[in-house]
Amino acid sequence: MTAPLSTTVSADRSPCPIMAMHTRFEQASAEYRVVERAEREARDRNDDAEAGAYQRALKSLVGETEALRLAILHQVPDDWPAAMVLQFHIVGAFDVQANCDDVPAQELAALQTAIETLFDFLCCEVEQDHGAMGSAFQSEANRTFFKRRYRTGVVED
Repeated sequence: MTAPLSTTVSADRSPCPIMAMHTRFEQASAEYRVVERAEREARDRNDDAEAGAYQRALKSLVGETEALRLAILHQVPDDWPAAMVLQFHIVGAFDVQANCDDVPAQELAALQTAIETLFDFLCCEVEQDHGAMGSAFQSEANRTFFKRRYRTGVVED
């Protein structure tokens, strides 16, 4: 078991990829709200050409935010804020998938990876005897720990 990670980033360590991608996700989401408002105003003015241009911009921003979310779901948190952001994106991905009839296998796999990664992070960071929580819990904690190790190539002591 490793020692709990801090919530700060030292000068010699790069920001966590989750946080960097989430920052862009938030920016793109804010841009979406601005463009959506402009598109609505163009429709109110019956300016179909301008509304169409805004629709294309909205589609592009949705594509970017979903690509960022999918990438985030493949990352491993290295502190508590990154774990919270990962959980935020797990919930968002679940919400999107729950409203779709045909979810691509790649998106389902990304969501499963993220769920397992967050479970592994919590098991590694919270000082707890996993065996005391039950043999099924301990078995799953060990399975996800080793699965993440092999997937990421990060091997801890």
